[in-house]
Amino acid sequence: MVKMTEKQIMDILEDELVSKLEMDAEGQWDSLDYVTIIQRLDTEFDGKVEEVPEQELATMTTPRKIINLLREEEDNRMIVITGASGGIGQGLIPLLGDVLPLYNTTKVEDGYKIDLSDPEQIKEFAKIGLSKITLVHLAALKIDELAVCCHEDNWDKVMDVNLKGNYLLTKELLGIMLKEKWGRIVHIISSGLGDVGTLTYSASKFGLIGMSKVLAREYAKYGITSNVLQLGYFKTGMWNKLADEKKIELLDEIPNKELGSVQNIANAIEFIIKSDYLNGSIVTLDGGI
Repeated sequence: MVKMTEKQIMDILEDELVSKLEMDAEGQWDSLDYVTIIQRLDTEFDGKVEEVPEQELATMTTPRKIINLLREEEDNRMIVITGASGGIGQGLIPLLGDVLPLYNTTKVEDGYKIDLSDPEQIKEFAKIGLSKITLVHLAALKIDELAVCCHEDNWDKVMDVNLKGNYLLTKELLGIMLKEKWGRIVHIISSGLGDVGTLTYSASKFGLIGMSKVLAREYAKYGITSNVLQLGYFKTGMWNKLADEKKIELLDEIPNKELGSVQNIANAIEFIIKSDYLNGSIVTLDGGI
């Protein structure tokens, strides 16, 4: 008897069933013909297939994008982007090839919904069949307060997203990278660290620099690199929330008086992916501020 994996089921049913399956808002398969699935599997494996429990089939949550990625050749690489619903994330998705966008509250097409502060959700995500992973940590939370006014709840919220979420996801996906002896980890920080009112944000992002250094030294021998990409000001994301006066002030700091484009960020990520000797570094992309 043969126990089928989720990937094998989806591979077998590609032409016959997958195109007919629809997913609801929660990412669950909306309709599954269990009998048809078992018959198809039975035919494929000459009647030697152990029936997969109907409940197991009905609760599969693999989005169509993941199925497509799983069918790619083994040497193809998957770029996992957290915080993909933000302006930069949305801009990067069409520029980087095979991207698996992660989101929490604002849905992203072909994305995977996950709460990065929940270790159980992260463990489940790591089981979907990822391979040749580049992990780009874009998810971030920024709450501006002067140090004397900083609320402990806000400190915890920022640390959970910016630092703890990064740690939990990186730790879980490291196992896959170690098995394949290949991986890229990219932590995103901004050029505004240390500015007045950014105590929690700056503390969390400086923490990522230390984390990246440790990861770089511990796992370089396994073909895994970890780098920090420090971004300046771009035509999307947090920039759109700034007052006009602040925008004029910041533009004046940039030597060519121009904002960067998301394509610049995509180019930097591609460079990090291809550069196996770039490790433990802070790559600054800010136009020369």
